[in-house]
Amino acid sequence: SKGIVGWGNWGTTNQCNTFRLSNTGISNDWWNNDLAFNYAFTLNTWYHVACSFDGTTRKIYINGAVVAQDTPTGHNAVVSNFRVGSGNGGDYFNGGIDEVRVWNTARTAVQIANDAGT
Repeated sequence: SKGIVGWGNWGTTNQCNTFRLSNTGISNDWWNNDLAFNYAFTLNTWYHVACSFDGTTRKIYINGAVVAQDTPTGHNAVVSNFRVGSGNGGDYFNGGIDEVRVWNTARTAVQIANDAGT
C-alpha cells in the first residue's frame, strides 16, 4: 500500500487515519476498522479520490461516486504526524498528487462530486 495522506498515532488501534492506494484498490485505514475497496485504476490517468466520515458513516469516493461505505466505531485520531504522499513512513506514493484537502467536517456527496468536477 502507498499512502496518499495520513496522520495520527501510528500503531495504536483506531488512533490514526490514512488514505492509501494499493495494487488492488483503495482504503481508509484506522489501524483497525479499515475500509477497503477493490478498484482497477488505470496507469497514467488522473482520479479524484475522497473519503469522508460524519461520526457514523464513512465513505470512499472515486471521481465523485461512492464506491464503499461502512459504519465503524471507536475512531479517535488526533491530528499529529501529518503526511502527504505517505501514510506511515516508508509507504511513499509513487505518482502525482495534484491537490490535497482535509476538512474538519464531513463533506456531502454533492460537495465531493462538485470538487471532482462531475
